[in-house]
Amino acid sequence: MGDQLQTAGEQLVLVSNIPRELRSADLRSFFNEWVEGNKFRCFHYLHRSEERSEQRCCCLVRMGQKDVGQFLSKYHGQRWLRARPVCLCPPCDN
Repeated sequence: MGDQLQTAGEQLVLVSNIPRELRSADLRSFFNEWVEGNKFRCFHYLHRSEERSEQRCCCLVRMGQKDVGQFLSKYHGQRWLRARPVCLCPPCDN
């Protein structure tokens, strides 16, 4: 998480290091506060591997620039959890 592209009051953030076994429902649960609070303007998860690892995936998230700092503070370094709580390692990466 952390690579960012800025456009007109919005910012794209690359969320990386997502364990391959996580699905969209798991990510909706993990980021529930942001999903329910409509803080994401777009959350695009295609379950594609990262270039550096076949076991890790990434997704693009679009949000308001004012929310990026709070998002990174809340989620950077957190352990990934499935929709039904099971701790997965390693932590979310920025």
